[in-house]
Amino acid sequence: MAGGPSLVATTSPRFEAVFRRRPLSAPETRPFHPESPAGRLWGELSERPHWGVEWRDAHGGLGGFGASTAQFAAVCAFGDGLGAWESGIATSDWTRLLELYRSVAWSGEGGRPSGADLIAQIRGGVSAFEEASGLSEVFAWPFPGLDLTLLRTGRKLATHEHLREIVVDGSHLSALREGAVAAVESMRSGDAAAFCAAIACYGERLATLRLCAERTVDLLAQARRELGELVLAAKGCGAMGADVLVLLHRPEARARVEAWAKGQALGLAGRAADIGARTGSGLAVETRGRDVL
Repeated sequence: MAGGPSLVATTSPRFEAVFRRRPLSAPETRPFHPESPAGRLWGELSERPHWGVEWRDAHGGLGGFGASTAQFAAVCAFGDGLGAWESGIATSDWTRLLELYRSVAWSGEGGRPSGADLIAQIRGGVSAFEEASGLSEVFAWPFPGLDLTLLRTGRKLATHEHLREIVVDGSHLSALREGAVAAVESMRSGDAAAFCAAIACYGERLATLRLCAERTVDLLAQARRELGELVLAAKGCGAMGADVLVLLHRPEARARVEAWAKGQALGLAGRAADIGARTGSGLAVETRGRDVL
């Protein structure tokens, strides 16, 4: 949003888009919401009438986890394969990729999308990114003695609405940047204690700045109260932290953490074991006969 450093973990299962040749006599369908980044980009493809798209969402359309961004990445890669973009848009060229993304994702009102989630989905693993400084690193999960649990809250705040309404000032950035930089540095060093401290600090500052949904704040406080020292750090994820809770804990605490989550009607959405390897776990394009996945 403001171009500061970010650290984004990508987890399985993947989203999939299957592009199939279709007869022109068949009625054209709208595979993506027309006002979404993917829908706008799809509308610009001159070859669009020749193709149909099947979108496969392993999360059952519940929202979150970057589905809209994944749709954009799929259409971008597909169009690139068709030679649809002037001079081509290689998915490894994140500068031009972000230019294309913002041209269809941002109206110029409110906060500008950082595109960090797009870069992370393209590359996989745990992606550290900052456009202004040129930070661009990908890590595998480096903490064998530390696990994480992602829990779906069942609530979602649309990211585009969040960006339109939020006001970003220098105090916000300075308060959050320190924690983000510390998290990236701990990934490099493999220091699990420093990583937990950075995540805890970042989550606390989000709450202090009123950048975390009230329900998320309440759930995180309840987790700390009822799970005690089993939770080493916790924060909300997604726009205003509304979508998902991330709890950091030791592997042997998993059963207790999942039992607590079940009691709160929170859905299990991921673990450290679901984070992709350092390479080969991001965007993948595969051709099967007349289909492109």
